[in-house]
Formats: sequence, C-alpha cells, structure tokens
Amino acid sequence: MTAHGSDRIQFSLFDQAKLARFRRRIAALSIEERAPATIELPYGVLSAGESSGQDRLGPRGVCDSFGKFVNSSVGLRGNQFGMEIKGPDAAVLDEALRDDRSVYYLGDLRYHRGHYGHFLLDTLSRAWNWNAQNPAACPVLLGNQIPAFAQEIYGRIPRLAANLSLVNRTTRFDHVTIPSPSFVLDRIAHVQFKKLCEAVAETVAEDEPTDRPLYISRAGLDPNSHRTIIGEEELEKMLSREGFFVVRPETLPIADQIRLIKSHRYVVAGMGSACHSRLFSTSTRLMLVLSPDRFNANYVLCDLLCEGETHYLNVSYVPDSMIEELLPPYAQPLLLDFDKVLTSLKSFGLVRSSAVLEAPPPGVREYKLRWLQIAKWLFQQRGSEQLRHAIERVSQSLGSGTN
Repeated sequence: MTAHGSDRIQFSLFDQAKLARFRRRIAALSIEERAPATIELPYGVLSAGESSGQDRLGPRGVCDSFGKFVNSSVGLRGNQFGMEIKGPDAAVLDEALRDDRSVYYLGDLRYHRGHYGHFLLDTLSRAWNWNAQNPAACPVLLGNQIPAFAQEIYGRIPRLAANLSLVNRTTRFDHVTIPSPSFVLDRIAHVQFKKLCEAVAETVAEDEPTDRPLYISRAGLDPNSHRTIIGEEELEKMLSREGFFVVRPETLPIADQIRLIKSHRYVVAGMGSACHSRLFSTSTRLMLVLSPDRFNANYVLCDLLCEGETHYLNVSYVPDSMIEELLPPYAQPLLLDFDKVLTSLKSFGLVRSSAVLEAPPPGVREYKLRWLQIAKWLFQQRGSEQLRHAIERVSQSLGSGTN
C-alpha cells in the first residue's frame, strides 16, 4: 500500500532538485495494514554465520533442514528484500547443535548489539506476533549479549524476557516460528510495529501532556562512534534559556525516555536514533529534525507510522574544505548553521524572536579540531595511508598546536 500522510512530512532549506528526489523516494515507501507473514518451520536451523575453513562469517538467519534460508529471517533492506541468500555450508549444518525446543525467532543482534535505533527497527520489529504464539515457544535471539536498553524493552512485553535465550552457535531446533519483520529498512513499515511500540509505552506511567518543547540532544555521545554535531552544546544552552526541556537520552533509563516522548507535544532533535523514539508516542504534534543535506527513508517510515507533522530542516553540513569521504558516515561530524537554526525555530514559534546565542557559534576551525580527534582515533583502530595524509593536511591548515 502506498504511504498515505506524506503531506505531514515537510522539508525546509533543501534545493528543489533534492526535494523532487525526496518526494519520489517517499512515494516508493509503503505503510501496510496487513500483518507480515509468519512461517512455521519444523526442524529449523538458526545459522550463526560459521563457515567451514574460512575466516569470513557467512549469512545469519533461519534455514530449513536442507540449508535453504528463509528469506524473511535474514537482515535485508530495501530492494534486497526478497533476494535468495546462499545457505550455510553442509559441514556447518552437519555440526549444528541439537535443541529439542520450539522457538520464536526474534532476529539478530550481531551488527547492532549496542545501537538503539537499529535494535528498534531491525530487531524489536519481529516481536509484533509474540503474544499470539504458543506459550510453550521460547523466544531466541542470534547474538552474544543483549544491551541493557533491549532487556528493558523486552521486559515490557508480556512473557517474553523471562524465557529469552541467546544463540551464538548454529543450532537445529525441533520447530521455529519465524515472524517476518514489521519494519523493513528503506522499504516497508507495518502498523503492527507501531501497535507493538504503543503497547510497550502503555506500561510506562505518563506525565501530564505539555506544550513545553523537548530537545533530544546528541551532544553527550562519543564522537568517535556516533556522528557528532559541532555547536550542539551551545544550542543546548540557548534552548534551555528559551524554556526547552533539554535531555541527553543515553543518560536516562528507557522508561524515562518513553515517558518524555509520550508527554511532550513539540519535539526537536538532531537526526539520529533518538528520533525513532517517537514510535512510543501518540501525542507528538510537531517534530523538527535538524538534518544534513540527505534523505533517510527509515526516519520517514517512522514518521508515516505516527501522527503529527515532521519537518526536516537542512541546518547541518560538512564544510567545503573538508575531506568528507575519508570518514565513515557514522563518524563524519556536522557543523550547525546557527542562522538557519534560529530562523527556523522562530518561524515555528518555539523560541522568542529575540533569541540569540550568548557567544559566537563554532566555525570551521572548531570543526577541523573535532575532525582531527575522530580521524586520529580511527587511524589508531584501522590505519590508512590516505587517512594519515589527510590528518597531516588538516593539521597543517590549522597551524601549530594541533598535535
């Protein structure tokens, strides 16, 4: 079903060519009211990715007794969904552990075991059908450990957390229930996922709804492993003076994060995983996302599942003088354009017309210093002659005192 409600999603400060591309991308997304498929598989095998005599890990998911993967069990996105994936080696299947339980497959934590946003969309979205299953089925996850935030969320789904098991070796079970994901990255979202998130949120006592704006900050995250926004600390201070409730969500328990998003009708956030928390809310009337000059379909799919308006404001960027492609996307810092931020917030009536920063905002020099910090850390982790030369060039552009 074509996504309805796209008129509630607006883009500001982007050029017309990009706006046209964004609209075409939204038109290709789908919100489905029909439940995802559920497959019942006797003697299913959870493949943990081992390979015979090779260092490279293979695909992970659920395959039948002959080693053919059930497509919907594999972490695919966009147009990959529906592709046929080669199953594990025969030797891996022969050596599989044997477990006589009946299990419900919750997904794979391997690629995002500590990443809140990917957990919500990739993994939690398989729990939509849990309550409809045989109480004797044991919920299982592929992975070695469950992050604390995931444990807390699972603990709010009846009967799930107490019996949850991790599978880190390829294992053959008597029976595997495989729910298709209710959120397919870059492609489809099902209303059952939104209902699951709301059911989780209902277990959290809510505060009185408020028109006080909420700002969800990324300023406290580790810049080496999370995309950082240069100038966000200054923005926090200004918004606090303007009456915003400013929060760094990683410092709060999940229950408090859900309580905040449930009670605040107006939310501003830098583009990041915390934006997905709106899935737990039915009260958000307006969400402003401080965005770089690009489109991410998964944020829009979350918006389409929710009520209220979302405005993406193109107010963060990479300075032209920087070598953007040398850092991975998750590590590439962004610089806030404060003139655009203030103009936008004033136009929505979220700050006073007289609102200003107390000090000049950070600029290219501050950006380069942060870039160097991240680039040096990455160089220590993986090395790269290209990155080393870039570090030297950026250091020289700043002059002395940048060791």
